[in-house]
Amino acid sequence: MLLAVLMACQGGFFPLASTSALLAYGAFLGVWGALWIVAVRPRVAGAFASFPVARLVPTLAFLLVGALYAVSAIVHGLPADSLVQCAPWALGALAAAVCAGLDGRQARALVAGVAWLGVASSLAGALMFAGIPPVGGAVNAGRLQFLFQYANAAGAWFACTALLCLRADDPRLRRCATAPLAALLLTQSMGAILACAVVASACVAVRVVRSGAGERAASYAEATSFLVQGVLAAIVFLLFALPADHMVGEGLGIASLAVATASFYRFWPAMDHRLRRGWIGGTALALSACVLAVGALLVALLLHDRLVQATATFAERALQAGDAWRVLAASPLLGIGPDQWQFTYPAIQSAEYESTLVHNSYLQLGLNAGVLAPAALISAGAWAVAAGSPEWRSTAFPALAILALHALIDFDLEFSFFVVLAAVLMGTARQRS
Repeated sequence: MLLAVLMACQGGFFPLASTSALLAYGAFLGVWGALWIVAVRPRVAGAFASFPVARLVPTLAFLLVGALYAVSAIVHGLPADSLVQCAPWALGALAAAVCAGLDGRQARALVAGVAWLGVASSLAGALMFAGIPPVGGAVNAGRLQFLFQYANAAGAWFACTALLCLRADDPRLRRCATAPLAALLLTQSMGAILACAVVASACVAVRVVRSGAGERAASYAEATSFLVQGVLAAIVFLLFALPADHMVGEGLGIASLAVATASFYRFWPAMDHRLRRGWIGGTALALSACVLAVGALLVALLLHDRLVQATATFAERALQAGDAWRVLAASPLLGIGPDQWQFTYPAIQSAEYESTLVHNSYLQLGLNAGVLAPAALISAGAWAVAAGSPEWRSTAFPALAILALHALIDFDLEFSFFVVLAAVLMGTARQRS
Protein backbone atom coordinates (compact mmCIF):
# COMPACT_ATOMS: atom_id res chain seq x y z
CA MET A 1 0.00 0.00 0.00
CA LEU A 2 2.82 2.41 0.86
CA LEU A 3 4.44 1.86 -2.54
CA ALA A 4 1.12 2.47 -4.29
CA VAL A 5 0.62 5.75 -2.41
CA LEU A 6 4.13 6.94 -3.21
CA MET A 7 3.68 5.94 -6.84
CA ALA A 8 0.55 8.07 -7.05
CA CYS A 9 2.51 11.03 -5.62
CA GLN A 10 5.11 11.23 -8.43
CA GLY A 11 7.14 8.51 -6.77
CA GLY A 12 7.60 10.59 -3.64
CA PHE A 13 10.13 12.79 -5.44
CA PHE A 14 9.10 15.96 -3.65
CA PRO A 15 9.71 16.36 0.10
CA LEU A 16 6.08 17.12 0.94
CA ALA A 17 4.91 13.75 -0.38
CA SER A 18 7.66 11.84 1.46
CA THR A 19 7.07 13.70 4.72
CA SER A 20 3.29 13.22 4.55
CA ALA A 21 3.74 9.53 3.80
CA LEU A 22 6.18 9.19 6.71
CA LEU A 23 3.76 10.80 9.16
CA ALA A 24 0.80 8.72 7.97
CA TYR A 25 2.75 5.46 7.85
CA GLY A 26 4.39 6.11 11.21
CA ALA A 27 1.02 6.84 12.83
CA PHE A 28 -0.47 3.68 11.32
CA LEU A 29 2.40 1.53 12.57
CA GLY A 30 2.20 3.16 16.00
CA VAL A 31 -1.49 2.36 16.39
CA TRP A 32 -1.06 -1.14 14.97
CA GLY A 33 1.91 -1.81 17.26
CA ALA A 34 0.02 -0.63 20.34
CA LEU A 35 -2.93 -2.87 19.52
CA TRP A 36 -0.59 -5.81 18.91
CA ILE A 37 1.13 -5.33 22.27
CA VAL A 38 -2.22 -5.17 24.07
CA ALA A 39 -3.51 -8.26 22.27
CA VAL A 40 -0.47 -10.47 22.87
CA ARG A 41 1.02 -8.88 26.02
CA PRO A 42 1.89 -12.20 27.73
CA ARG A 43 4.02 -13.20 24.75
CA VAL A 44 5.64 -9.85 23.96
CA ALA A 45 8.79 -10.36 26.05
CA GLY A 46 9.37 -13.83 24.60
CA ALA A 47 8.78 -12.61 21.06
CA PHE A 48 11.39 -9.86 21.38
CA ALA A 49 13.84 -12.16 23.15
CA SER A 50 13.72 -14.70 20.33
CA PHE A 51 13.78 -12.15 17.50
CA PRO A 52 16.79 -12.60 15.17
CA VAL A 53 18.50 -9.22 15.50
CA ALA A 54 20.45 -9.75 12.27
CA ARG A 55 17.27 -9.07 10.33
CA LEU A 56 17.49 -5.43 11.42
CA VAL A 57 20.65 -4.76 9.37
CA PRO A 58 18.73 -3.02 6.52
CA THR A 59 16.68 -1.03 9.04
CA LEU A 60 19.82 0.22 10.79
CA ALA A 61 21.47 1.04 7.45
CA PHE A 62 18.55 3.18 6.31
CA LEU A 63 18.38 4.88 9.72
CA LEU A 64 22.09 5.65 9.47
CA VAL A 65 21.65 7.25 6.06
CA GLY A 66 18.79 9.40 7.39
CA ALA A 67 20.88 10.40 10.40
CA LEU A 68 23.81 11.34 8.15
CA TYR A 69 21.47 13.55 6.11
CA ALA A 70 20.43 15.34 9.30
CA VAL A 71 23.99 15.76 10.58
CA SER A 72 25.18 17.05 7.21
CA ALA A 73 22.36 19.59 7.06
CA ILE A 74 23.08 20.83 10.59
CA VAL A 75 26.87 21.00 10.18
CA HIS A 76 26.54 22.92 6.92
CA GLY A 77 24.15 25.39 8.53
CA LEU A 78 21.22 24.67 6.24
CA PRO A 79 17.70 25.81 7.11
CA ALA A 80 15.61 23.57 9.35
CA ASP A 81 13.29 22.66 6.47
CA SER A 82 16.18 20.83 4.80
CA LEU A 83 15.66 18.07 7.38
CA VAL A 84 12.70 16.86 5.29
CA GLN A 85 15.35 15.25 3.08
CA CYS A 86 15.64 12.61 5.81
CA ALA A 87 12.00 11.50 5.29
CA PRO A 88 12.59 8.94 2.47
CA TRP A 89 15.24 7.15 4.53
CA ALA A 90 13.08 7.11 7.63
CA LEU A 91 10.31 5.61 5.49
CA GLY A 92 12.75 3.01 4.20
CA ALA A 93 13.81 2.16 7.75
CA LEU A 94 10.18 1.68 8.82
CA ALA A 95 9.46 -0.51 5.79
CA ALA A 96 12.56 -2.64 6.43
CA ALA A 97 11.63 -3.00 10.10
CA VAL A 98 8.16 -4.24 9.19
CA CYS A 99 9.65 -6.73 6.71
CA ALA A 100 12.04 -7.99 9.40
CA GLY A 101 9.08 -9.21 11.43
CA LEU A 102 7.58 -11.30 8.63
CA ASP A 103 7.92 -15.06 8.35
CA GLY A 104 8.81 -16.79 5.07
CA ARG A 105 5.25 -17.15 3.81
CA GLN A 106 4.41 -13.51 4.58
CA ALA A 107 7.62 -12.25 2.99
CA ARG A 108 6.95 -14.17 -0.22
CA ALA A 109 3.38 -12.85 -0.26
CA LEU A 110 4.71 -9.29 0.12
CA VAL A 111 7.18 -9.65 -2.77
CA ALA A 112 4.42 -11.18 -4.89
CA GLY A 113 2.18 -8.25 -3.98
CA VAL A 114 4.86 -5.83 -5.17
CA ALA A 115 5.03 -7.76 -8.45
CA TRP A 116 1.26 -7.65 -8.91
CA LEU A 117 1.35 -3.90 -8.24
CA GLY A 118 3.94 -3.64 -11.00
CA VAL A 119 1.83 -5.63 -13.44
CA ALA A 120 -1.23 -3.50 -12.72
CA SER A 121 0.77 -0.28 -13.06
CA SER A 122 2.25 -1.53 -16.35
CA LEU A 123 -1.21 -2.01 -17.82
CA ALA A 124 -2.24 1.40 -16.46
CA GLY A 125 0.88 2.93 -17.98
CA ALA A 126 0.09 1.52 -21.43
CA LEU A 127 -3.40 3.00 -21.19
CA MET A 128 -1.96 6.36 -20.14
CA PHE A 129 0.37 6.24 -23.13
CA ALA A 130 -2.76 6.05 -25.29
CA GLY A 131 -4.37 8.88 -23.32
CA ILE A 132 -6.82 6.65 -21.40
CA PRO A 133 -7.29 8.59 -19.19
CA PRO A 134 -5.36 11.73 -20.12
CA VAL A 135 -2.90 12.29 -17.26
CA GLY A 136 -0.71 15.37 -17.34
CA GLY A 137 2.98 14.50 -17.51
CA ALA A 138 2.41 10.78 -18.05
CA VAL A 139 3.82 11.01 -21.59
CA ASN A 140 6.43 13.42 -22.88
CA ALA A 141 8.17 13.51 -26.27
CA GLY A 142 6.69 10.13 -27.13
CA ARG A 143 8.07 8.49 -23.99
CA LEU A 144 6.00 6.96 -21.21
CA GLN A 145 6.79 8.76 -17.97
CA PHE A 146 3.89 7.23 -16.02
CA LEU A 147 3.02 8.77 -12.66
CA PHE A 148 6.71 9.34 -11.86
CA GLN A 149 6.71 12.00 -14.60
CA TYR A 150 10.24 10.84 -15.40
CA ALA A 151 10.70 8.20 -18.08
CA ASN A 152 13.90 6.70 -16.68
CA ALA A 153 12.34 6.17 -13.24
CA ALA A 154 9.33 4.53 -14.87
CA GLY A 155 11.69 2.33 -16.88
CA ALA A 156 13.50 1.22 -13.73
CA TRP A 157 10.20 0.26 -12.08
CA PHE A 158 8.89 -1.68 -15.07
CA ALA A 159 12.24 -3.46 -15.40
CA CYS A 160 12.05 -4.48 -11.72
CA THR A 161 8.52 -5.78 -12.29
CA ALA A 162 9.56 -7.82 -15.31
CA LEU A 163 12.36 -9.46 -13.32
CA LEU A 164 10.02 -10.18 -10.40
CA CYS A 165 7.70 -11.92 -12.88
CA LEU A 166 10.60 -13.88 -14.39
CA ARG A 167 11.58 -15.48 -11.07
CA ALA A 168 8.20 -15.51 -9.29
CA ASP A 169 7.10 -18.54 -7.30
CA ASP A 170 3.55 -18.03 -8.55
CA PRO A 171 3.18 -19.47 -12.08
CA ARG A 172 0.45 -16.90 -12.77
CA LEU A 173 2.93 -14.07 -12.27
CA ARG A 174 5.44 -15.72 -14.60
CA ARG A 175 2.81 -15.40 -17.34
CA CYS A 176 2.34 -11.66 -16.73
CA ALA A 177 5.68 -10.26 -17.94
CA THR A 178 4.33 -9.03 -21.30
CA ALA A 179 2.79 -5.85 -19.87
CA PRO A 180 5.83 -4.64 -17.86
CA LEU A 181 8.19 -5.44 -20.76
CA ALA A 182 5.97 -3.49 -23.17
CA ALA A 183 5.71 -0.58 -20.72
CA LEU A 184 9.50 -0.65 -20.32
CA LEU A 185 9.92 -0.28 -24.09
CA LEU A 186 7.40 2.56 -24.15
CA THR A 187 9.57 4.53 -21.70
CA GLN A 188 12.47 4.28 -24.20
CA SER A 189 14.78 4.32 -21.18
CA MET A 190 17.94 2.85 -22.65
CA GLY A 191 19.61 2.40 -19.29
CA ALA A 192 16.66 0.50 -17.84
CA ILE A 193 16.25 -1.61 -20.99
CA LEU A 194 19.95 -2.51 -21.00
CA ALA A 195 19.97 -3.30 -17.26
CA CYS A 196 16.89 -5.49 -17.67
CA ALA A 197 18.46 -7.35 -20.59
CA VAL A 198 21.72 -7.96 -18.71
CA VAL A 199 20.12 -9.15 -15.47
CA ALA A 200 17.47 -11.26 -17.24
CA SER A 201 20.13 -12.92 -19.41
CA ALA A 202 22.21 -13.68 -16.33
CA CYS A 203 19.18 -15.14 -14.53
CA VAL A 204 18.26 -17.35 -17.47
CA ALA A 205 21.85 -18.52 -17.96
CA VAL A 206 22.35 -19.33 -14.27
CA ARG A 207 19.01 -21.11 -14.06
CA VAL A 208 19.80 -23.29 -17.08
CA VAL A 209 23.42 -24.03 -16.14
CA ARG A 210 22.72 -24.84 -12.49
CA SER A 211 19.68 -27.03 -13.12
CA GLY A 212 20.24 -30.76 -12.98
CA ALA A 213 19.26 -33.21 -15.66
CA GLY A 214 15.82 -33.64 -14.13
CA GLU A 215 15.24 -29.87 -13.93
CA ARG A 216 16.67 -28.86 -17.30
CA ALA A 217 13.34 -29.10 -19.14
CA ALA A 218 11.63 -26.93 -16.50
CA SER A 219 14.35 -24.28 -16.71
CA TYR A 220 14.08 -24.27 -20.53
CA ALA A 221 10.31 -23.81 -20.24
CA GLU A 222 10.59 -20.91 -17.78
CA ALA A 223 13.22 -19.15 -19.88
CA THR A 224 11.21 -19.67 -23.07
CA SER A 225 8.15 -18.21 -21.38
CA PHE A 226 10.00 -14.98 -20.60
CA LEU A 227 11.59 -14.72 -24.05
CA VAL A 228 8.28 -15.27 -25.82
CA GLN A 229 6.75 -12.52 -23.71
CA GLY A 230 9.67 -10.32 -24.72
CA VAL A 231 8.78 -10.98 -28.37
CA LEU A 232 5.15 -10.09 -27.70
CA ALA A 233 6.21 -6.90 -25.92
CA ALA A 234 8.36 -5.91 -28.91
CA ILE A 235 5.39 -6.46 -31.25
CA VAL A 236 3.17 -4.34 -29.01
CA PHE A 237 5.75 -1.55 -28.99
CA LEU A 238 6.16 -1.66 -32.77
CA LEU A 239 2.38 -1.44 -33.25
CA PHE A 240 2.30 1.55 -30.91
CA ALA A 241 5.14 3.30 -32.73
CA LEU A 242 5.03 2.38 -36.42
CA PRO A 243 1.69 3.74 -37.68
CA ALA A 244 1.95 7.30 -39.00
CA ASP A 245 -1.34 8.21 -37.38
CA HIS A 246 -0.86 8.39 -33.60
CA MET A 247 -4.47 7.51 -32.87
CA VAL A 248 -4.21 4.43 -35.07
CA GLY A 249 -0.97 3.43 -33.36
CA GLU A 250 -2.42 3.89 -29.91
CA GLY A 251 -5.46 1.84 -30.81
CA LEU A 252 -3.38 -0.95 -32.34
CA GLY A 253 -1.00 -0.89 -29.41
CA ILE A 254 -3.68 -1.18 -26.74
CA ALA A 255 -5.55 -3.87 -28.68
CA SER A 256 -2.38 -5.89 -29.28
CA LEU A 257 -1.34 -5.61 -25.62
CA ALA A 258 -4.75 -6.82 -24.47
CA VAL A 259 -4.75 -9.73 -26.91
CA ALA A 260 -1.11 -10.70 -26.27
CA THR A 261 -1.41 -10.53 -22.48
CA ALA A 262 -4.71 -12.41 -22.27
CA SER A 263 -3.79 -15.01 -24.90
CA PHE A 264 -0.42 -15.82 -23.40
CA TYR A 265 -1.88 -16.06 -19.90
CA ARG A 266 -4.62 -18.37 -21.11
CA PHE A 267 -2.80 -20.65 -23.54
CA TRP A 268 0.81 -20.82 -22.32
CA PRO A 269 0.20 -23.46 -19.58
CA ALA A 270 -0.53 -26.11 -22.24
CA MET A 271 2.69 -25.26 -24.09
CA ASP A 272 4.59 -25.14 -20.81
CA HIS A 273 3.36 -28.64 -20.02
CA ARG A 274 4.66 -29.93 -23.35
CA LEU A 275 8.02 -28.22 -22.96
CA ARG A 276 8.51 -29.71 -19.52
CA ARG A 277 7.76 -33.22 -20.74
CA GLY A 278 9.57 -33.34 -24.07
CA TRP A 279 13.00 -32.82 -25.61
CA ILE A 280 11.92 -29.71 -27.51
CA GLY A 281 12.59 -27.32 -24.63
CA GLY A 282 16.11 -26.42 -25.77
CA THR A 283 14.97 -25.97 -29.36
CA ALA A 284 12.08 -23.75 -28.30
CA LEU A 285 14.44 -21.68 -26.13
CA ALA A 286 16.91 -21.19 -28.99
CA LEU A 287 14.15 -20.34 -31.46
CA SER A 288 12.49 -17.82 -29.16
CA ALA A 289 15.91 -16.24 -28.45
CA CYS A 290 16.50 -15.80 -32.19
CA VAL A 291 13.07 -14.28 -32.74
CA LEU A 292 13.59 -11.96 -29.78
CA ALA A 293 16.94 -10.88 -31.22
CA VAL A 294 15.23 -9.96 -34.50
CA GLY A 295 12.55 -8.07 -32.59
CA ALA A 296 15.21 -6.23 -30.57
CA LEU A 297 16.97 -5.27 -33.80
CA LEU A 298 13.74 -3.85 -35.24
CA VAL A 299 13.09 -1.89 -32.06
CA ALA A 300 16.67 -0.59 -32.09
CA LEU A 301 16.30 0.56 -35.72
CA LEU A 302 13.07 2.33 -34.84
CA LEU A 303 14.73 4.00 -31.85
CA HIS A 304 17.86 5.04 -33.74
CA ASP A 305 17.41 8.74 -32.93
CA ARG A 306 16.73 7.90 -29.30
CA LEU A 307 19.87 5.74 -29.16
CA VAL A 308 21.96 8.62 -30.53
CA GLN A 309 20.41 10.95 -27.95
CA ALA A 310 21.02 8.43 -25.15
CA THR A 311 24.68 8.08 -26.15
CA ALA A 312 25.17 11.84 -25.93
CA THR A 313 23.32 11.95 -22.62
CA PHE A 314 25.51 9.19 -21.24
CA ALA A 315 28.64 11.16 -22.13
CA GLU A 316 27.22 14.21 -20.36
CA ARG A 317 26.41 12.13 -17.30
CA ALA A 318 29.96 10.83 -17.22
CA LEU A 319 31.17 14.45 -17.08
CA GLN A 320 28.70 15.19 -14.27
CA ALA A 321 29.94 12.18 -12.34
CA GLY A 322 33.55 13.34 -12.73
CA ASP A 323 32.68 16.80 -11.41
CA ALA A 324 30.66 15.32 -8.55
CA TRP A 325 33.52 13.01 -7.62
CA ARG A 326 35.94 15.95 -7.34
CA VAL A 327 33.51 17.85 -5.11
CA LEU A 328 32.92 14.80 -2.92
CA ALA A 329 36.66 14.10 -2.66
CA ALA A 330 37.11 17.61 -1.22
CA SER A 331 34.44 16.99 1.45
CA PRO A 332 34.06 13.23 1.90
CA LEU A 333 32.90 12.94 5.50
CA LEU A 334 29.62 14.85 5.31
CA GLY A 335 29.42 15.88 1.66
CA ILE A 336 28.17 19.35 0.82
CA GLY A 337 24.70 19.05 2.37
CA PRO A 338 21.34 17.76 1.16
CA ASP A 339 20.21 19.17 -2.19
CA GLN A 340 23.20 21.53 -2.46
CA TRP A 341 24.66 20.21 -5.71
CA GLN A 342 22.35 22.47 -7.71
CA PHE A 343 24.06 25.52 -6.17
CA THR A 344 27.59 24.10 -6.35
CA TYR A 345 28.06 22.67 -9.84
CA PRO A 346 27.84 25.91 -11.93
CA ALA A 347 31.13 27.07 -10.42
CA ILE A 348 33.07 23.83 -11.00
CA GLN A 349 31.49 22.16 -14.05
CA SER A 350 33.99 20.95 -16.63
CA ALA A 351 31.54 21.37 -19.53
CA GLU A 352 28.24 23.09 -20.25
CA TYR A 353 25.30 21.15 -18.82
CA GLU A 354 22.28 21.77 -16.64
CA SER A 355 21.40 19.26 -13.97
CA THR A 356 20.24 19.98 -10.44
CA LEU A 357 20.93 16.35 -9.53
CA VAL A 358 23.84 14.07 -10.38
CA HIS A 359 22.73 11.19 -12.58
CA ASN A 360 24.40 8.71 -10.26
CA SER A 361 22.50 7.87 -7.08
CA TYR A 362 25.61 6.83 -5.15
CA LEU A 363 27.49 10.04 -5.89
CA GLN A 364 24.38 12.12 -5.19
CA LEU A 365 23.96 10.30 -1.88
CA GLY A 366 27.59 10.98 -1.02
CA LEU A 367 27.22 14.67 -1.86
CA ASN A 368 24.08 14.88 0.27
CA ALA A 369 25.35 13.06 3.35
CA GLY A 370 28.97 11.95 2.93
CA VAL A 371 30.62 8.74 1.77
CA LEU A 372 29.30 6.75 4.75
CA ALA A 373 25.77 7.04 3.34
CA PRO A 374 26.32 5.12 0.07
CA ALA A 375 28.67 2.78 1.96
CA ALA A 376 25.88 1.93 4.42
CA LEU A 377 23.40 1.33 1.62
CA ILE A 378 25.79 -0.84 -0.39
CA SER A 379 26.68 -2.80 2.76
CA ALA A 380 23.01 -3.47 3.46
CA GLY A 381 22.57 -4.71 -0.10
CA ALA A 382 25.62 -6.94 0.20
CA TRP A 383 24.28 -8.32 3.49
CA ALA A 384 20.94 -9.10 1.84
CA VAL A 385 22.65 -11.00 -0.96
CA ALA A 386 24.94 -12.93 1.38
CA ALA A 387 22.29 -13.72 3.99
CA GLY A 388 19.32 -14.17 1.67
CA SER A 389 17.50 -17.46 1.64
CA PRO A 390 17.56 -19.50 -1.60
CA GLU A 391 13.93 -18.50 -2.27
CA TRP A 392 14.80 -14.81 -1.91
CA ARG A 393 17.80 -15.08 -4.20
CA SER A 394 15.67 -16.54 -6.96
CA THR A 395 12.77 -14.09 -6.67
CA ALA A 396 13.71 -10.71 -5.19
CA PHE A 397 17.45 -10.53 -5.91
CA PRO A 398 17.13 -9.84 -9.68
CA ALA A 399 14.92 -6.81 -8.98
CA LEU A 400 17.42 -5.55 -6.40
CA ALA A 401 20.18 -6.03 -8.98
CA ILE A 402 18.22 -3.86 -11.43
CA LEU A 403 17.93 -1.11 -8.83
CA ALA A 404 21.64 -1.29 -8.02
CA LEU A 405 22.68 -1.13 -11.68
CA HIS A 406 20.28 1.61 -12.74
CA ALA A 407 21.25 3.73 -9.74
CA LEU A 408 24.71 4.02 -11.32
CA ILE A 409 23.32 6.08 -14.19
CA ASP A 410 20.38 7.94 -12.68
CA PHE A 411 19.08 9.58 -9.50
CA ASP A 412 16.56 6.84 -8.61
CA LEU A 413 17.19 7.20 -4.87
CA GLU A 414 15.84 10.76 -4.96
CA PHE A 415 12.44 9.08 -5.32
CA SER A 416 11.27 7.77 -1.95
CA PHE A 417 9.39 5.07 -3.90
CA PHE A 418 12.68 3.43 -4.87
CA VAL A 419 14.14 3.88 -1.38
CA VAL A 420 11.16 2.00 0.08
CA LEU A 421 11.29 -0.61 -2.70
CA ALA A 422 14.97 -1.28 -1.95
CA ALA A 423 14.16 -1.50 1.77
CA VAL A 424 11.41 -4.06 1.11
CA LEU A 425 13.64 -6.19 -1.11
CA MET A 426 16.49 -6.12 1.41
CA GLY A 427 14.22 -6.52 4.43
CA THR A 428 12.69 -9.75 3.20
CA ALA A 429 16.06 -11.41 2.52
CA ARG A 430 16.36 -13.62 5.62
CA GLN A 431 12.77 -14.85 5.79
CA ARG A 432 12.52 -18.60 5.32
CA SER A 433 9.49 -20.85 5.42
